Amino acid sequence: MKILIASNNTHKIKEFYEIFSELNLNIEICTPSELNIDINVDETGSTFEYNAELKARAFYNECKLPVIADDTGLEVEALNGLPGVYSSRYAGNDCIDSNNRKKLIAELQKSNAKDWSAQFKTVICYLDGQITKFYYGICKGKITDKEKGNNGFGYDSIFIPDKYKKTFAELSEIEKNNISHRGNAIRYFANDFKNNIYKMRLGFLASGTGSNMEAILNNIVNNNLIAEAVILITNNSDSKATKIAKSHGLEVRHISSAQFNNDNERDEAIANALINSRVDLIILAGYMKKVGSPILKQFPNRILNIHPALLPKYGGHNYFGMNVHKAVIENNEKESGCTIHIVNDDYDKGKIIAQRKVKVLPKDSPETLQKRILKEEHILYSDTINKIINGEIKLD
Repeated sequence: MKILIASNNTHKIKEFYEIFSELNLNIEICTPSELNIDINVDETGSTFEYNAELKARAFYNECKLPVIADDTGLEVEALNGLPGVYSSRYAGNDCIDSNNRKKLIAELQKSNAKDWSAQFKTVICYLDGQITKFYYGICKGKITDKEKGNNGFGYDSIFIPDKYKKTFAELSEIEKNNISHRGNAIRYFANDFKNNIYKMRLGFLASGTGSNMEAILNNIVNNNLIAEAVILITNNSDSKATKIAKSHGLEVRHISSAQFNNDNERDEAIANALINSRVDLIILAGYMKKVGSPILKQFPNRILNIHPALLPKYGGHNYFGMNVHKAVIENNEKESGCTIHIVNDDYDKGKIIAQRKVKVLPKDSPETLQKRILKEEHILYSDTINKIINGEIKLD
């Protein structure tokens, strides 16, 4: 799943990246520059919440992706909460960080206050077109009139967090992220996102019975797999997979070679349908066409296939369906099984991420062996998707 960080501030973007890298979330963070979005949102609100949502909505309208936006400020007790929402422009609209720091210290000295207690506050707004939620992070401390440290930005060099003798700017990035206001808000968001918001969006490609897809869909219904199945694309409109998908409420698209001049055009149409459905992970469930470059380019390392043998054995162009089981028995193999691998531009050559073994019995026929392996496939596919969602299996 892609999430856009709605900020052109390179310091903030870096901080988000560093904190998200610590967290076990299977999401891809995008920046405005990566999506060719070039907008600046005027922060006209009187609250952090208003400004965060203002930015989130502006960027969401540009990309239609889930968005994280934040507004952050420094609140000083002796100045009745100032600079607050004006923190980035406390000394004027065109000021730089050092101007803001100088003005803050001057205002504190003018106030004759002995207590320079302050807190950094971050409000994150998550918005995806259906859900709008806010997350808060606070770091308490005090202001010092002596600038120290070269790290960070903004007011970091004059802010000493509670229980520390160093300013934010003297702390390492790891130290700061562990206690910072933004770090706390991001962690609150991440936990809620993982437990209450995020469901990996699955798209299926199938040509036949779709039994592996049906097993996955049943696991979703029974809450054994926390994911959202959104679309089936099939090249066979009369397939059993089509009926199964419709019964589970999936969008069904019939896209076949007969509708296009060449396979490349067909695969471009498939890729566009998957993109429009905001699919995170593509599941091949008996899809009898080679996945072409237009799909691979749009979904690198996000396409899974299950093969009815223990790859790298019995893989490749001619090894599919009953052909695999016949070859296993003819070669007197003692075991077979199933393999889940990432799809690349070569048949059954992608990275192997999961396998289950099945003994080949002396009296096995290709049909009996297939039946037993298929049962294992139904278990392995959902189990592997669960592990991807939970971060136990990394696709990149």
